[in-house]
Amino acid sequence: NDCLKICFECNKPVYFTSKISDMELRTATVTQDGESPLFYKSSHKMSSLSAALKRICDIALSGALLVIMSPVFLLISLAIKLEDGDSVFYKQVRCTKDMREFRIIKFRSMVAGAEEQLGPRLADKRDSRLTKVGYLLRKCKLDELPQLINIFVGDMSFVGPRPERPELIHQTIKKVPEFVFRTTVKAGLTGYAQVHGDYHTDFLDKLKWDIMYIENYSLLLDLKILIMTIPTVLRGSDDV
Repeated sequence: NDCLKICFECNKPVYFTSKISDMELRTATVTQDGESPLFYKSSHKMSSLSAALKRICDIALSGALLVIMSPVFLLISLAIKLEDGDSVFYKQVRCTKDMREFRIIKFRSMVAGAEEQLGPRLADKRDSRLTKVGYLLRKCKLDELPQLINIFVGDMSFVGPRPERPELIHQTIKKVPEFVFRTTVKAGLTGYAQVHGDYHTDFLDKLKWDIMYIENYSLLLDLKILIMTIPTVLRGSDDV
């Protein structure tokens, strides 16, 4: 606060780190109580109309992409099967809106039974559990394609906070209780945190980006994030 006051006094621009409450203040409006200025923060709940329009768009786009991308699904399935002969898809319990659990679907990118010994944990950089095909899938983010099925059936949306595992959510909220705020909307295939960060972005930073998305939601913002996702996918990722 002292630094901000000095910069204001000297008419200097300033960068400063943000708190969770700062994310909330960005969408607050100014009102007053008598002669005192106040901030008013309305509910961030998505309207019924917005939710219905978002769902219609999800069904239409995911259905069309499932048909168009079916040859790609077939080629990837063959590559996975030819490498080690094990299962093509990998299902894992994740949380979506209101902490509801569902089984996310991905192309299997790791060796079969990768978590049987170490238990659930986040993937490491250059994870030794990745198969050769899995490494390429992760690099190009193609392992996420089967989530089009999750979107079509209503577990997820195209845009929203990425769904996390319940165990990891419970671990994180011990340090960052506000992390559960991400589950006030449906989980997404891509989101603000994904286009501004990467797989290993700190949970607190992910939360700040996700809160900005939730507080400023609109179909236009969804479209913007989808467009921002395209170059992220095309350039691939070294974060595997």
